[in-house]
Amino acid sequence: MKPWAKGCTGTCKGQQLARTTQRTLWRRRRAAGSRRWVVGRGQSIQKKVGKLRRLVPGGDGLTADRLFMKTAGYIMFLKLKLNLLQSLSKMYKL
Repeated sequence: MKPWAKGCTGTCKGQQLARTTQRTLWRRRRAAGSRRWVVGRGQSIQKKVGKLRRLVPGGDGLTADRLFMKTAGYIMFLKLKLNLLQSLSKMYKL
């Protein structure tokens, strides 16, 4: 039995209306998101790459493929740093 149908034989108008409303909202969000993505696609990707360039040290002036490689390395560095700090914290019981 589906969670929304508990105690209802399918004729509960409130639950049926809620399901219809949820479907309608989902469709609208999907349609709005797809329109926004198609219209502003290039700009939003450029903005995201620009933000990534500012976040990654030494990311300025790199091509996108080199930026992604540098980002992967930076993520690994941050994970290593986090593990080191967690180990030191456990060792000194901080």
